Amino acid sequence: MEFVKACPIWLEGLENEMNIQGGFKTKITAEKGKIYKIFLTASALYRLYINGEFICYGPARAAHGYARVDVVDITGKLLEGENVVAIEVAGYNCRSYYTIAQKNFLIAEITGDEEVVAATGYDFNGLRITEREQKCARYSFQRPFPDVWTMNRDDIRYLWKTEDVEFEQTQLADIDIKYLARSSVMPEFNVVDGAKYVENGALEICEEPEYVKMERSVKLRENANGDVIFDRFDLSEMPHNPLKEYYRTKKIKFENINDSDEIIIREGNYILIDMSRNHTGFVKTQIVANKSSSILIAMDEVLSGTEPDPMGKMGTNAIIGYYLHESINTYDLESFECYGFRYALVAVTAGEIILKNFSVREYVYPMDNVPEIKTDDEELNKIYKAAVETYRQNVIDIYMDCPTRERAGWLCDSYYTSQSEWFFTGKCNVEKDFVENFFLYTTRQGIPGGMLPMCYPSDHPDGNFIPQWAIWFVLELEQYLERNPLDKKEKYKDLCYNLIKFFKKYENADGFTEKLPKWNFIEWSKANQWVQDINYPTNMMYAKLLEITGNLYKDKVLIKKCTELRKKIIEKSFDGRLFIDNAVYNEEGIAVNTDNHSEVCQYYAFMFGLLDDVNDPKYAYIKDLILNVFGPFRQEKGEMLEIEPANALMGIYIRMELLYKWGYYEKLLEEIKQFFGKMADITGTLWENNAMEASLNHGFASFAGVMLAKSLEKLN
Repeated sequence: MEFVKACPIWLEGLENEMNIQGGFKTKITAEKGKIYKIFLTASALYRLYINGEFICYGPARAAHGYARVDVVDITGKLLEGENVVAIEVAGYNCRSYYTIAQKNFLIAEITGDEEVVAATGYDFNGLRITEREQKCARYSFQRPFPDVWTMNRDDIRYLWKTEDVEFEQTQLADIDIKYLARSSVMPEFNVVDGAKYVENGALEICEEPEYVKMERSVKLRENANGDVIFDRFDLSEMPHNPLKEYYRTKKIKFENINDSDEIIIREGNYILIDMSRNHTGFVKTQIVANKSSSILIAMDEVLSGTEPDPMGKMGTNAIIGYYLHESINTYDLESFECYGFRYALVAVTAGEIILKNFSVREYVYPMDNVPEIKTDDEELNKIYKAAVETYRQNVIDIYMDCPTRERAGWLCDSYYTSQSEWFFTGKCNVEKDFVENFFLYTTRQGIPGGMLPMCYPSDHPDGNFIPQWAIWFVLELEQYLERNPLDKKEKYKDLCYNLIKFFKKYENADGFTEKLPKWNFIEWSKANQWVQDINYPTNMMYAKLLEITGNLYKDKVLIKKCTELRKKIIEKSFDGRLFIDNAVYNEEGIAVNTDNHSEVCQYYAFMFGLLDDVNDPKYAYIKDLILNVFGPFRQEKGEMLEIEPANALMGIYIRMELLYKWGYYEKLLEEIKQFFGKMADITGTLWENNAMEASLNHGFASFAGVMLAKSLEKLN
């Protein structure tokens, strides 16, 4: 995809700066009867306005050296005659798992009946939006920066999107970028009201918790060579630090309130807001600053005790800071970054405000024609609704793990979320871009040749990766090529074979991979402590990689190698009752099996083709455990804990697939109710784990809705 006229631009001298907010504006004259479109993309994130009205937010993410171009029909938003088009851009240029570090730029082109009427490099003026504070604490290790704003409602710059203001010098951006089309649809941006003011109270000064003092989002991090691997500003450089301001106050409840009208919040007081369920999007507030005021908006999915605790629960700085000059005019505010939360606490640490409105502009996938389920079971209906809600908040331009802590495109998670997309939408538009990003990845930042990054697009300056996650990519790829036959398998041949070459370097005389480097991951349980020296679940995956690649490319050698490896795994790791997780080398250099047995290891044996027939008498003991002992809440019941219980990722999800494959639909539905019911009740979304910790809105969890719906279909 190419632009006809536009060139990438940025504010002069600031293309390499971190966390720069830029505003770019042009005027066009619209003629009746013409079709107008804007083509645009940016280095990190943009927000588009026409005549002061919000239009959209983007772009879709792409691999290093590429940018995806959004194409937006703006005909219906234009007035006949003169119109003002404004684009606000965050130039983060910061290494993270959400956006990649690259020179800041914007490129945009507006056409009327396919003729260019305005283009960056020719028709757009720019200004630096200094109202958004550049030097602030990171949002998290995985994401760049939150919203911290110092604003004056009576300064003309506040109205820069519509009014004539003094602009600054822009320059052509010196970047080498190839442009790609966006396959995923443009998200929905509906405004959701319904905020309930449930409590007010006072703030009492206290000492900040240790986890705030030590939090890595504001501390310098280095690798073993002493290289800085975490882009951030020093605490001493920050004019304001909402994170520390929030955690230096203790909340003292006054009373419950039920009034959602405008409300006065005086210095040293707060209001707690409940949105009824998790939402993801941009925080919209209308505020009158009766005095110059410092305002903190802290958000979380659940309350820790009586208040949001985003840093304690998930290590995020999900706190907006507004520092507003006194004005009788209303500040109409909307966060630039998106946040995910059910609860918000609005605190005034200085001054006095009138909070006239609190709402959320959603940033979600448009869910039209979602398959309906047929059941009178309200619990199942509620879980299915939560699964759909989880999907729409986690699938925007790629498959994200969660919309809060990271917004990152993780492999393995994507294996399940891709099946959700196919079921809920009947398409694989997001998957097309997701897979293409990994295909376009080139070796960088210490990740060895042949290996894929664990999440992408992202930066990994510490060189970390998960060997098993690259195999999950090939598992998904096999299904993707069936979902999208227009994408040819030959395109991915080198990727698959290079991955096999990587693992081959770690093969021992028996053909097992051993002592794999970096972060080896089986699941969130003790199984992850048993990944060395020879991990049998990993080798089950490796055999599957050989099989898929062999089948895709008619390679009999790989298929034979797969068969031999599976036989060897059974010979070495099956003890007559269960599969053992790992073997370690003793002092004589001999690999000796441990006594480690995990529930997830038994699932891996079936999931990755080691065992074909669940009814094989040889494995009757495993089958009995799977059907009568294993499953959700075994740990709470205290049943056979000598076999390490499975966690959500990966065991519970593999278990759902297996129960469905084997036809145990009623059992599967009952377990879904037991495991996911409380999640739907508490947040209206499905969680990363069973407990109220980490993310309570996780993309792969939407797969529970797929299993639920398919099981009901089989029973009906």
